[in-house]
Amino acid sequence: MDQLTAKFLNSLPTLQEGEATALKDEIASLLHLDTSNGYRFPGAQPVSLEPKIGLSLILQNDFAVCEKTDGTRYLFFVHFADMTIPQPAFDAVKRHLKTLKPTIITYFAYFIDREYTFKRFSCDFDLTQIALLTNLQDAYSPTCFSHFNGLYDGELVAEKGETESLHLYLFDCLFNSVSVMSKPLYERLEASASLSKICVPDPTNLKICSKFFTDKTQISQVLEQKKGLLHHSDGLIFTKVRAGYQVGTTHDIQKWKPLNQNSVDLLVQLEQETAIVGDTKTMIFKAKFYTASRGIIEPETVELGGIQYLAQDKFAKLMKLSKPVILEVFWNSQKEVTDYILLKKEHGLRVLQETKRKGAWESLKIRKDKSLPNDRKVFDSVVKSYDEFVDIDMIMDILAGKSQIPGVCTEPSPFLLRKKGNLNIQMIQDE
Repeated sequence: MDQLTAKFLNSLPTLQEGEATALKDEIASLLHLDTSNGYRFPGAQPVSLEPKIGLSLILQNDFAVCEKTDGTRYLFFVHFADMTIPQPAFDAVKRHLKTLKPTIITYFAYFIDREYTFKRFSCDFDLTQIALLTNLQDAYSPTCFSHFNGLYDGELVAEKGETESLHLYLFDCLFNSVSVMSKPLYERLEASASLSKICVPDPTNLKICSKFFTDKTQISQVLEQKKGLLHHSDGLIFTKVRAGYQVGTTHDIQKWKPLNQNSVDLLVQLEQETAIVGDTKTMIFKAKFYTASRGIIEPETVELGGIQYLAQDKFAKLMKLSKPVILEVFWNSQKEVTDYILLKKEHGLRVLQETKRKGAWESLKIRKDKSLPNDRKVFDSVVKSYDEFVDIDMIMDILAGKSQIPGVCTEPSPFLLRKKGNLNIQMIQDE
């Protein structure tokens, strides 16, 4: 999380459990979610692109692509329940519908993080635009706006131009007066774009904008657009076009990152011990890395680089962090680090032989916005993507029909044939 985002969020009040639970119930009702096993964050979660699985899926289906913003994921919830518009404002709406003049009131919205906590945000709303969106041109009472709800998916990120400014980049929508979860991607994007019309925050505080999406075969457009971005972008996101919004992990959204940014969030447990290295009694410092499984920390460290030994100064810095420590890390297969071989135990101490090994987790950033590491399935997917990494040039060639997926024998996809205008595809039927 960048400093501007952190400062902004820290300035917003966090809802108490009772208020948050009421809103979770409201969201569950709007989206028809099952809460019998508790509440869970209703946002979709992408998977890391594995060439043999992910690219095959993208190749055979309509997918759109956008840049992956290195921001902080939030849902934005607009909830006008029990709101009664003051009579003068209500009368103004009816007049302004003829001229589309804004009718501004101040009300609350909510930022929802992946831990399913709510931050209350005071913001201006344009009732004229809401009336148009919800077909309330014949608004009959000051309470008619109390039925309006919206739930939008996006990322908060600081943009560094002449002055630093905070942006909410929208990339999907779940609810916009009505549920749009079953709608295809571009209809949901149209719904998400309406937020910038109905919600009018102070531009010195927050700006609302929409992400640029294009067809999967036009990655070059996204790469060109990335050059002009004022925020850090750490990859690409592929989203299935003809599919509805799915809560939780979904293969309909695939994320690709450069190898040195293809990361996973791991819990770090810090330990120190006195050991005998050579003939010297010394203190050694180590980090143990863990994933989660269904919201519970796994008891064993990860198989790949599960224990790493640290220099004392780095260990001390990590010890100062509030617990739990979640680090976003990537695997550097070329990094040489210190390791130890256990020789024996002597007087209750381990006797170790110092050695070197290649391969280590490198930290990209501290995930202060998370209290749990990635799930085991996510970890396995990321590790597999290291083994099968495909760079962006090869992805472009594969999607253009110039190359095949490595290790996969594929026929030309119906999607590519259709795009090339070859519509004379005859289906061979069994006789």
